[in-house]
Amino acid sequence: MFVKEIICLAIYWLCCLVCSIAPVHLSAWWVENLTVWGGIALLSVLYIKGIRLSVVSLLTVLIAACLHTIGGHYTFAHVPCGEWIGQCFGIERNCYDRLGHFVCGL
Repeated sequence: MFVKEIICLAIYWLCCLVCSIAPVHLSAWWVENLTVWGGIALLSVLYIKGIRLSVVSLLTVLIAACLHTIGGHYTFAHVPCGEWIGQCFGIERNCYDRLGHFVCGL
């Protein structure tokens, strides 16, 4: 059954829909999301061919895709929670892109 895949897709598309409302830079939003959509298309083709991801893998992909989409909305350098994380740890730079790269590495 593919219920977990549908739930992950629904969560991602909801995140994408919310982040599509007034992005900071529309062209950056498109570029950031086209890469995610390409990955979703690839995973869909693999699913059709019988290659299934585990629940942990699906959740990791979902988190990475949502972080990427949120980063595209604000541009990675200006995501509010990244600035907050930087202030908590005494780092001047916005750490959101580091978080995104770490999750993509998982």
